[in-house]
Amino acid sequence: MPGEESAKTQPFPTRRAPFAKQGFSADDVIDFTPEVKAAAPAESAKYRPGPLYTPPSVEGTVVMPGVIAGAGWGGASVDAAMRDANAAAGGGARGARSLPINKPPYGTMTAIDLNTGDTKWQVPIGDSPDVRNHPALAGVSLPATLGVAGSPGSLVTKGGLVFSTGGGRVLYALDSRTGATLWEFDLGQVA
Repeated sequence: MPGEESAKTQPFPTRRAPFAKQGFSADDVIDFTPEVKAAAPAESAKYRPGPLYTPPSVEGTVVMPGVIAGAGWGGASVDAAMRDANAAAGGGARGARSLPINKPPYGTMTAIDLNTGDTKWQVPIGDSPDVRNHPALAGVSLPATLGVAGSPGSLVTKGGLVFSTGGGRVLYALDSRTGATLWEFDLGQVA
């Protein structure tokens, strides 16, 4: 930004692999159809892309992970019975009436071993009906789960279930050991 100066260094972690996208590049641009793929570079060219810690700009900067932090969610939950597991949620991009500029998943749930810092599993959580039902994607075969952006927390039970909405209108129960969706229920809220 005019008159501002970025720090000369940033705190790049040296232990454990990141569980969220660490920047934005041309490889991250949405490409569901030839038409969408052709339009995306022109749209993304309006903004500054770059790796993690790319500074804000007058033209706008694509920030990944999102501006609500690396996890992009309201918090973490811990399965105390699994001393080495932490079910934390990782964020993605926004849900919107227009197509997001980046590829899915738009939201993920990640389990991290608290003893080693290693990722045990990561799965897309929730879906993005605005993307799935977008007219430009009619007839396109999309991933079974796109993930959904949001910042709700999760809840882990002693029985090994992780409950979360994924920021959408569906409540999910995941297996805390594998990330498999065991149950889902549409809460019926208006999107």
